[in-house]
Amino acid sequence: MYGSHRYRVRSADNILDEIETCIRSFRIRSIYFDDDTFNIGEQRVLEICDAFERRNIRVPWAAMARADTMPETMLRRMKAAGLTAVKDGNESTNQEIL
Repeated sequence: MYGSHRYRVRSADNILDEIETCIRSFRIRSIYFDDDTFNIGEQRVLEICDAFERRNIRVPWAAMARADTMPETMLRRMKAAGLTAVKDGNESTNQEIL
């Protein structure tokens, strides 16, 4: 993170493996992806959604997301996979617009 300045992501299966472990070991009841770049890369997001459904994980989840990289089709797909909330950041130099 601090040395190479390269963007690296984890695979959908790796993420869902960890979620399943947390469900079994800690009995978590919800998930929050605290990653402001979570929805960059539509294919990866769709793979995560597919993995939630393929593994029959029915835990509500939420994520940080960029509004400018969130097409409606992706948002609908995320909701179908259990998404319950999205936290996005809105920025502007004009306070009225905010």
